[in-house]
Amino acid sequence: MIDNNLIAVNINIPPYPGMGVDLILDNDLNTYYGSIRSIQGQGLTYGEIIFEFKEHIALDRFDFYTELNLIGKNSWGRIQSYEILYQNDLSTLDWTSLIPKTEFNDADGWRENLFQPIYAKKICIRVHDSYGGFILINNIRAYENFQTIEELNRCFEKITSKEIYLKEDLSLSTIKNIKEKFSENKEIIKVLDIIKHIYLSESKGYKNIKISPSKVSIKEYSKKLRGHENKSLNLLGIKLEKNKHYLINCNSECEFLLFSTSEKQPSTSGKLLLKEGFNKVFLKVGGELLIENIDDMDLTFKVFGSFKSSIFKMGDDKFKDFLERNENEENVYIEGKNFLAYTNKNWIRDNFDEHRFVDSVVTLDAVLDYVDNLLDIAKFNYERTPIKRKFWIGNLEDGLVQGNCELGSYMGFGKNYSLYFNNGVHKLVTPGLCRVLAEDLVSKSFFPLQLRELLVLGFEKTLELKYTKTLLMKETYIENLFIKLLLYSNSDIFISRLFGKYCNHSFIKEEKPLDKMVLWMSEVLMRNCGKLFSDIGCDISGNIMTICQKFPNFTMDINNLTLENYKQFQREEKQLFNAEYLNAILKEGE
Repeated sequence: MIDNNLIAVNINIPPYPGMGVDLILDNDLNTYYGSIRSIQGQGLTYGEIIFEFKEHIALDRFDFYTELNLIGKNSWGRIQSYEILYQNDLSTLDWTSLIPKTEFNDADGWRENLFQPIYAKKICIRVHDSYGGFILINNIRAYENFQTIEELNRCFEKITSKEIYLKEDLSLSTIKNIKEKFSENKEIIKVLDIIKHIYLSESKGYKNIKISPSKVSIKEYSKKLRGHENKSLNLLGIKLEKNKHYLINCNSECEFLLFSTSEKQPSTSGKLLLKEGFNKVFLKVGGELLIENIDDMDLTFKVFGSFKSSIFKMGDDKFKDFLERNENEENVYIEGKNFLAYTNKNWIRDNFDEHRFVDSVVTLDAVLDYVDNLLDIAKFNYERTPIKRKFWIGNLEDGLVQGNCELGSYMGFGKNYSLYFNNGVHKLVTPGLCRVLAEDLVSKSFFPLQLRELLVLGFEKTLELKYTKTLLMKETYIENLFIKLLLYSNSDIFISRLFGKYCNHSFIKEEKPLDKMVLWMSEVLMRNCGKLFSDIGCDISGNIMTICQKFPNFTMDINNLTLENYKQFQREEKQLFNAEYLNAILKEGE
């Protein structure tokens, strides 16, 4: 029997005071863990009592005792129906059932559970039914299968969270002989198949990945925002090399993509179709493993093989390790909360220490948070959905551009890496970055040319004003008037509300987009913008002019508004308007 001192226990329902989980392991049947709430009261479908062993162990029996020795309460918490499951770091992806849900048993005492030997790191008692819905457990007995652990110890030196070390004297014949002994035990055969793969491929690394489903469809989100089509991409931190063997265990059928090393734009070099269970993979092309997050996907998988990812993922990787493990890579990926960037490794090494590098990741994420908030202020009845915006090296001759590809919208920077990755917001956010970010927000597919240009201009100047404290004027009267009205609003809500109105409006053939823009600006600013646009020669429909005239005219000449005086101008214009309005009321009362 395994010493309980080598076992840790955890339960998903807090204990009643004085009935802690440690009492399950004290070898005393008169003490017990008791839950403070029922399973349903905790908001759960079932209770889970999880036991973790100090090291992987071979088990063939796991018993537990459930009885409350209190007069008048001797049934409270008694476990009546349960399931036994297990996990290890090799052959299982999630909990694997050993003992299916048992029949209802209302007796006190030991629950004995025998099964074929398994190689386990964790055991779970999943409680389906108990008296009153509470859980009470006194003690456990875990039995080691010495023959199994002895045979497996002939293979393993040690197992860590990232690597599996085999015995130096291990041979194929040894693995074959052990498999013959356990030919009727599917769970142990899975472990031995992994050992064989590691032995043949001479690779000891492995990695676990879990991908939860998106709360919101990125495709629908982009469509609702009338933006460029984007995809929710998950770079998995696994680089698979060509002409090498890999073993991948998946909990469901899925399709992976392999990122290519194209500098011009994001692209893939191939697809990897996997079935549920274990997949033996040999690749003719390599690349970073990538998966598009499907709305209803709940995927868990494990990859066995040697791989050195060329990705820096915030929170997962250390800066020094990231550079050292990619000595032969010219370009590398950087993944933040809101972005995916493909950049030059030597440029990073020459221009950044760890502090400045991490600050650059955080800075770009913060700017993109603001960009997404500009859209969310419009309140589309969606949860905030982070779209990982893609920043790519691009072509030198193209310069700074926004483009579209098979993986969605991206921004290319003509090999000038500092334009999209720099520490300090005032170094990072240039008028050029403001422009491509704005172009990334407004798709050509949904908006007429003039309308799209004004919306892009609105986002561009909002970003420019916030981060650069400059505002470059444009060549046309319409654009300059639009910029002055944005300045007058003195708020980023101006462009958000305009954008929101357009995204929630379906144009009919007879409507002129500029008419709607003028009307909605009048509604947002509460001023007659129709007159301003008519004065510079715009052809505004008569009915729109009539509606705009219901709003008061500006009391000051908007042409006198500048970047230097816009706050004072707005304050004085409103003071003058209020004074004129008060005088009009007083005259009416005379």
